[in-house]
Amino acid sequence: MFFYLILLFFLSGFTSLIYQILWLKKLQLVFGVTTPSVVAILVAFMSGLSFGSWFFGRYSLKIKKPLFLYGILEGIIGIYAFIIGILFLFLDKIFILIYPPLMDLPFILNSIRFILSFIILFFPTFLMGGTLPLLVYGTENLKESFGKKTGFLYGFNTIGAFLGTLFSTFYSMATSASSWSKNKKRGT
Repeated sequence: MFFYLILLFFLSGFTSLIYQILWLKKLQLVFGVTTPSVVAILVAFMSGLSFGSWFFGRYSLKIKKPLFLYGILEGIIGIYAFIIGILFLFLDKIFILIYPPLMDLPFILNSIRFILSFIILFFPTFLMGGTLPLLVYGTENLKESFGKKTGFLYGFNTIGAFLGTLFSTFYSMATSASSWSKNKKRGT
């Protein structure tokens, strides 16, 4: 059973960093390739992870089936991955509406962009932050070498995040850019 938990948490780290890179690319379309797009991602990601970890860590002892709740959180995060594209389209429409009256007030315009982007990204990262405390509490029932097992979980999650970043940055986007340029040359 513990092997499957390690595998799941590795995949969780892998996909969460793919999300982060994709969200960064999407927000660069909203903000432009600027510091605010990077800041919005990092603030939403880190605050979501920390608040989720704090919240679920605080209440995990009251949860009777922490591994079951972990699975539910991962399922909701996966569903949100499909919904977030729609939310970003909605966000684009809002920006189109607010841009003309606020184009001479860049601070207010960027603040609204930041707040709305933060709201969209906070929910899934909050749930991502809750996964580690639930897994730790769930593996605590395994008793033998609890600290070592917690270290393995966190370590494999970090390795998954590292590999997810490499995959999304150097393989997935490079492959899609390459296929796009080939189709462009063929005129399709």
